[in-house]
Amino acid sequence: MLIDIEIEDERWLVAHKSIQSHLDHALGLVLTHEGADPDGDLVILLCDDQTMRELNTEYRQKDKATNVLAFPCAPMPMPGGGRHYGDIALGYETCMREAKEQDKTIESHLTHLAIHGVLHLLGYDHIEEGDSIIMEAREKQYLKELGFSDPYCIADITETKGKMAKDNE
Repeated sequence: MLIDIEIEDERWLVAHKSIQSHLDHALGLVLTHEGADPDGDLVILLCDDQTMRELNTEYRQKDKATNVLAFPCAPMPMPGGGRHYGDIALGYETCMREAKEQDKTIESHLTHLAIHGVLHLLGYDHIEEGDSIIMEAREKQYLKELGFSDPYCIADITETKGKMAKDNE
């Protein structure tokens, strides 16, 4: 599976020096477990909030920046046999602000949002409560496999952050 990471805002590299290999590993795990076409691909755009605001306005008619947007493609084979699953965009300022507000590391928050976006590309959604429960369960499962805490549980976030601080001493 080809995960094409387009870094439009260089601050992403400052915030997370190994961002490309990290996303390749994390999303590769999700895509493999979900049975995605190994010859398929997807694109991740790491951009700023201005770009996110423009995308959100154009495609969702919401004139504001957001953390993650997913643009799934219809399941049709690409030349050469693989499937293009779609595109994901992540906004730097919003992601950084949320990580700080939620007392999470940027690595943890970025991983969660990227997994969230990939699940959207694979057909998951969270509009209806039942669908939301299924999607959140998948997110938690993959984050746990990658060594991250439950993003929806404050106690887990605090415990993981404390453990990471001890590991870095």
